[in-house]
Amino acid sequence: MSTAGSLTFLRPPIRVDAGAILVLIVGFVATLVVIVVATFWRDIMGDNFLWARPALVGMQLSLWLFASALSGHRMLRGRRALVPALWLIGAAAVAFNMSMFLLTASLPCPSLC
Repeated sequence: MSTAGSLTFLRPPIRVDAGAILVLIVGFVATLVVIVVATFWRDIMGDNFLWARPALVGMQLSLWLFASALSGHRMLRGRRALVPALWLIGAAAVAFNMSMFLLTASLPCPSLC
């Protein structure tokens, strides 16, 4: 009796979701952009809000890691992973843009003028 037939039942169905992978790649590129913004923070914002650099990078990176882990877990279980990836990468983009807007809006006018 061959055991190869019984081993196929132990593997869960793996479903590769190309849309989720594309969203995760875009999210990774956005994370790299956030890291570049944090690197050139003094050129962009001056010496204001230096505490925001690690906070922004940490938020963006943690949401991207969570999206990739959740999407990978769902793909290994044979389920679609596009919706969680879109929600988490979208949340990271909205959070970064809103926080940069609020930080820029709270700068004193002479630094912007």
